[in-house]
Amino acid sequence: MADSSKSGKLIDALERIANEHLPDSSVDFDRLASAVLEGITNTKQHAYPAELAKSFRFTERWWATGVIDKAERRVSAIIYDQGASIPDTIMRAPWFPALVDAAKRLTSWGNFENDDGALIAGAMAVGRSKTRLSHRGKGLADMESFMRTCSKGRLSVLSRNGEYVSYAAGDATRFTHSSPIRGTLVQWDVWV
Repeated sequence: MADSSKSGKLIDALERIANEHLPDSSVDFDRLASAVLEGITNTKQHAYPAELAKSFRFTERWWATGVIDKAERRVSAIIYDQGASIPDTIMRAPWFPALVDAAKRLTSWGNFENDDGALIAGAMAVGRSKTRLSHRGKGLADMESFMRTCSKGRLSVLSRNGEYVSYAAGDATRFTHSSPIRGTLVQWDVWV
């Protein structure tokens, strides 16, 4: 179970500061709190798999922070973990071969297995869970759905060499960088 009291304190602090400095803010802080908690839950459930413990030196912790930018009228929430990346964990999922087959038939993604940006985009689209529980496996999509309720927003997911950026308007981009980060960083930006 994720530590909802810590994530709740972060969102409460962001809401308090936003109300003080951006009094006409339209951010739904309850939905933002749910999105951040889902991200932390995903970290606890996926970032530290026992089968990868020998190949990764995990720091089984996550970090969260937030920013209120008065000049830009932007509220940001960021979570980061140093566990296994989304590309590392998705490639070990039992349904990964089916995802690769579908991607090759339905997209122009090409060499899907070597494109971390595409792997993150695939994880965003799949919505499956290793727990096989119907209410699980929607984590990344749930994290994205908050941002889609905003008039102007962005969700950025960086994991290993990949980056996936989704915008409130519905479009998304993906990149694969030459240098990796360890773990996964998720950032929500909402302009109010």
